[in-house]
Parts: sequence; structure tokens; C-alpha cells
Amino acid sequence: MAISEAAGVIVYREHLSLGARIFIGLLGAVLAVLGPAAMISIAVPQWSLSFVLTVFIGLALLTFGVFALAAALGSVRTLEFGLAKRVLVVSTRGPLARGRAEYAFAALGEPSLEMREAEDGPYPVLGLALPGERRRLEMTNFADTDEAARWQKRLAGALRNPSSSG
Repeated sequence: MAISEAAGVIVYREHLSLGARIFIGLLGAVLAVLGPAAMISIAVPQWSLSFVLTVFIGLALLTFGVFALAAALGSVRTLEFGLAKRVLVVSTRGPLARGRAEYAFAALGEPSLEMREAEDGPYPVLGLALPGERRRLEMTNFADTDEAARWQKRLAGALRNPSSSG
């Protein structure tokens, strides 16, 4: 489960498994290195339409490869709603970036629940406005809409009412 509550702390964790990171990283490495190398090896170094297309395809493969490598090395985010201290701690950790920010419950917006469309059907997204941030913080990976609604209600109660924070 992506979200849980224990010892006075509600914790939400994003997850990207080691297997997924390895697969995406290998895909990125192959696209970034072998793709352009194959395109360059068949190119005839004269300014013709086929040469320009070959260079363009090689650069596109390089771009997709770099993007996949960045995704494989990307950070995952953890949200810790400290009910006793009434503070949300947002931490990111990964091979390339680490960070930590704290927000008082009083400064947070009301949790909202919306449905998003996807190829395999709609899914719930629990959103929370953070002070000083343009985009809402979004939580997904709920089993169903009912679970997301329960967590929305629990978070709303904890943010509004100090007595429900325990």
C-alpha cells in the first residue's frame, strides 16, 4: 500500500522498484548509445535528405535515451504527516537528487479528490495544495476510489482538527 498510518504519522511513499529502474536504465543506455551509433554508421556524410533524416533519428534516439536514464535515476518522494507535531515533511531521495521541506498543517490547503482518465479506466488522485508551490502535490496508487476517499477524509480531519491527529 502506498499510504499507511502508524505511531502518529501518516506516510505516503512513491515507489519505483529496482527491477523497473534497471529495465528503464538499460533501455535508456541502449537508446542513448547504440541507437545513434547505428544511425551514424549507416550515414553517408553528405548533406542530403537521407543524411539529415539519419542525424535527426539519431538525435531523437539520444534524447529518448537520456530521458529514460533520467527517469531511472529519478527521485522518489515520501510524505510524512506528523500528527503530533502537525507538520508535513516532504522528502525526495534518489541517486541524483535529495531534498527535504517542512510545511505546517495550518498552511496546507484542503485535500481534494479527483478522477483522471487513463487507458485502463479512471483512477483517483488525491491532491494537496502546498504554500509557495504552483502545482498541487498529488498522491496516486490507491486500490480504488473508496480507499482514496477514506484517506482524503482522514487527512482533511487531521489537517483541520488537532484533536483528530492522534
